[in-house]
Amino acid sequence: MQASIVRTGSVHGQRFVFGLGAKLTAGFLTLTVLSLALGLFELDRMSSINAGNVALQDNLVPSMKWPARLVIGLEDSRRYELRSARDPAGSAERTADAAGAREAMAAVEASRHSMEPFIDAGEERAAYAEFDRAWPIYRAAAEASLAQTGTAVAPPVAFETPLGLAKSDIEYNDRMMHSAGQLGRGLYEDTRMLSIGGVIAVLLLSLLVAFILIRHISRPISAMTAAMRRLADRDGSIEVPSLGRGDEIGGMAAAVQVFKDNMISADAAASEQDRERQAVAQRTARVEQLVGDFERQIGGTVSALAAASTEMEATARSMSGNAEQTDRQATAVSRAAQSSDAGVQTVAAASEELASSISEINRQVSASASLTAKVVHSIRQTDTTVRALAEAAARIGQVVDLINNIASQTNLLALNATIEAARAGDAGKGFAVVASEVKNLAQQTAKATGDIGGQIAQVQQATHGAVEAIKEIAILIEEVGAITTSIAAAVEQQGAATGEIARNVQETAVSTRTVTDNIAGVSRAANETGASAGQVLDAAGGLSRQAETLSSEVASFLTSVRAA
Repeated sequence: MQASIVRTGSVHGQRFVFGLGAKLTAGFLTLTVLSLALGLFELDRMSSINAGNVALQDNLVPSMKWPARLVIGLEDSRRYELRSARDPAGSAERTADAAGAREAMAAVEASRHSMEPFIDAGEERAAYAEFDRAWPIYRAAAEASLAQTGTAVAPPVAFETPLGLAKSDIEYNDRMMHSAGQLGRGLYEDTRMLSIGGVIAVLLLSLLVAFILIRHISRPISAMTAAMRRLADRDGSIEVPSLGRGDEIGGMAAAVQVFKDNMISADAAASEQDRERQAVAQRTARVEQLVGDFERQIGGTVSALAAASTEMEATARSMSGNAEQTDRQATAVSRAAQSSDAGVQTVAAASEELASSISEINRQVSASASLTAKVVHSIRQTDTTVRALAEAAARIGQVVDLINNIASQTNLLALNATIEAARAGDAGKGFAVVASEVKNLAQQTAKATGDIGGQIAQVQQATHGAVEAIKEIAILIEEVGAITTSIAAAVEQQGAATGEIARNVQETAVSTRTVTDNIAGVSRAANETGASAGQVLDAAGGLSRQAETLSSEVASFLTSVRAA
């Protein structure tokens, strides 16, 4: 674990703030050093105890064994010596006892040489030197006793001196073994007490380190976790804990504060986007309402225009029929006038019928003129409505531009939020996801506004076509009005001529040629009326076709607007 130290302050007044790594390292290093010291102490005491055990096994135990064998050998040799002195001379028992005595003395000699490496300096070495001086004396005396055939034995002092020295060595080694046992027990007790104290110290220090870590690390992290949970629940009123600390928790708190500020900014941006979406929805609803109103208005106008064109066509056909009938009647009157003056009554009747027909023609022409005026008025209303629709489409285009600008700003804000989330590191990952979703939404909004802009362009193009078509219809209607005016003038002429004919017939004073000329004028007027009626019929057909075109363009326009 890498320790971190943050140094703040001026040159003369420096303040060192230990990071989490340094705190954890210091705590665990302290525990490790104390545990290592306790372990080394126990190893040293165990080494001392082991050294005592080794000395006990390798020195004190042999030092107890060989002096004991000296005592046994001395006592055996003395016993065999005494028995040999009591045995008869030359007997087998004496020989056997002498051999036993010599064997025991050989064992003493071997034990003496074997114990020499285990003799301590000082008291035991001095006793051993005395034993070396006393032992040859006793051995020589015993050998002399065994060699003679009498009952004499070595003097007791010669035997008791080495025996006493051997026993004193046993007592010395017993005291040494007792001292070694006391020392081992003391080392054990000291080691046990110090080990218990060391374990208690390590435990207390561990508790202290745990308390410090909980207070300075665990609790701040828990508080930070609670704050982050509240931030995850979109609670922007919390105060971020541990701000201003110089360690990693302080850095984490600063990152959480950045996340909180970004979340508040994102919520504000989301609220603004909600308001903008509501405004867009309201504008869309307004556009739908305008489209519906336009559909109703233009639909009624187009229907009226179609009905008017149909009625105009019927009127033109009626005018054409009346003109043909008038021409035939005028021809008949002319032939009647040329053939005989006797047909004056017939001419009068025909004149009356002609006057009635002309009156009917005059009525039809008046109706056609009135209908044409209505059509002109409807066309003007349609042109006004279509121009209003074009203005509405232009305003919709402005709204689409506004939405596109908002989407661009939202995309820029999402990019800035992504950069801030990347700077925040792991703490800003969740906000990076939100920023990415906002960016995708902005891109989708920009794409949708682009599609809407394309549709609005189509709508504007269709509206322009509708305006041009309405202009052409208006021109045709004006031509129809002019033709209708000509027809009205011709009909008035016919009415005047017919009245004149009637007066001439009633007065019977006008010559047949005058009647014939008048009838010829009537025939020409009827021909002109027929031609005018044909023109009216053609105009009515063109008006009907323009009405169908207008209806198709309006339907396509409404479909495009609804699709957008």
